[in-house]
This record gives sequence, C-alpha cells and structure tokens, in this order.
Amino acid sequence: MKRSARRKHQAIRNTVIGIVLAVLAVWVGFIFGSNHSLSKQNPKSADTNSLNSRTVTENSSSKQKESSSGGDDVSSSSQTNNLDKQESSNRITSRQYSQTEKVEAQDNFLEWAKAQAQKGNMVVTERFFDHGASGKGDWFAETEDGKALVQQQSADNPGYNAYKIHVLGGVTFYTSKDRTTGYDEAVMQNSTADGIANLADKNHPIHKYLLCDNGVVYESIGSYIELVAFSSPFSLYDDDGQTEIISNSVKFKVSQDQAAQNEWKRILATL
Repeated sequence: MKRSARRKHQAIRNTVIGIVLAVLAVWVGFIFGSNHSLSKQNPKSADTNSLNSRTVTENSSSKQKESSSGGDDVSSSSQTNNLDKQESSNRITSRQYSQTEKVEAQDNFLEWAKAQAQKGNMVVTERFFDHGASGKGDWFAETEDGKALVQQQSADNPGYNAYKIHVLGGVTFYTSKDRTTGYDEAVMQNSTADGIANLADKNHPIHKYLLCDNGVVYESIGSYIELVAFSSPFSLYDDDGQTEIISNSVKFKVSQDQAAQNEWKRILATL
C-alpha cells in the first residue's frame, strides 16, 4: 500500500517536472526567436539611421561650404572691383590740354594749396616759373621720369612731340621772412630778376611743384640759393633745339605728398 502511494506521488512529480520543462522550452524558444528576429531588423534600422545622420551631416557641411565659398567669392569679387575702381581713378590718359584748361587746372590746384600752406605755416604762389629774354629753344625740367616740357618758345625746337611729359602748371611753397602764411599777393609784384629773394626766409627750403599731364605731381626741394629764382631749377635749349645752354642738375622727383597727388588727379579728371 505504501509502495503504491509512493509510486503515484513520483508519477505526479515527474509529470509536473515535465510540464515545467516544456514551458521553459517554449519560453526559451520564444525568447530566442524574438532576439533573432530583432537582430535581423536592427542592423538595417541602424544602417538607415546612420545613413540618414551622415546624409544630414554631409548636406549641412555642403551647405556651409557653399555658403563659405559664396561669401569668399563675393568678398574676392568686391575687393577686385574696388581695386579696379581705384586703379581706374589713378589712371590719367595723357592728352594735349588747351590754354583755358591749363589755367583752370592751375587755379583749382592753387586754391587747394593755399589751405595746405596755411596749415604748414608757409606761403604758396603760382609763380613757379618765369624768365627773362631767351631764344627759340624750349624750357624744360629734368624729372626722374624724363624731360618735361615747361615752355615751348617756337614750333619744333624740339617741340611738343619731343617730350612724353608736359607741365600744365605749378606752385612754389616757401617760408616767409615776415611769417605771412597762405597766399601772398606780393609775389606777383616781384620782377623776374627778384624772384622771391626779398620774401623768402633764407634758412628754410623752398618747394616747387610741377603739375604734369601724366597725372603726376613732381617736386623739387632745394635751398634758398638753389630755388629762389623763378627760372630755377629749369633748363633751356639753344636755338638749334639740341644744345642745352642752361643745364640744371637738380631733378624733380615724384612728390611724396600723396594729398597733392590725389588732388591733381581729381582736378584732371574733371577737365
């Protein structure tokens, strides 16, 4: 009797264990199947997300590059245009000016120079060149860019076409003995022989500006002795138009006065 009950109890226990094992097997199979299914789907999803992320990043980067490149192009183009405009404004086409145009250009520059002389405690005058009796040869100035025609005495001696630079006007700056500044009418009353000898302070240099048709202001800075005469520092050809009967070793150099250079180009551009 006891043995039969024990066997019956053992059978029930085995049945329960079998059921539990079966349930566990089903559960493990379900878990494995789900994981396997997810493992198949996740890589594709991960790849898609990664591609989308990379595409967004690349598109953003591309837009930034295009924006940056466009900005550089605009900036470069703007700078180029500004340089072209500046170069164009600095370029003066050499041509032959009428006497009326020469006087207008000289007067306009003189008005500007009066204020500059006032600032520098100096006097300015339009009498930069004058002379007494002379022959048929040209008066000219030696510049660092070549000879510049100052005054043609007669045709083709050697004449206008013999020079690549032509002087349209000029001014003289000096320090007054009586400390007059700006513009002094007294200079216009001086004789050619006097020059500015009775007006200029001997202890200060004299500046002569040549206003030329190539758009350049040339300057000669010299002592009282070198530039006090209206005919200094200019040279003169003899009647044959070849022999220099007056030679001056003082050369006119391109003026370092940038304000004067700018003003002269501005004036020429208005004629």
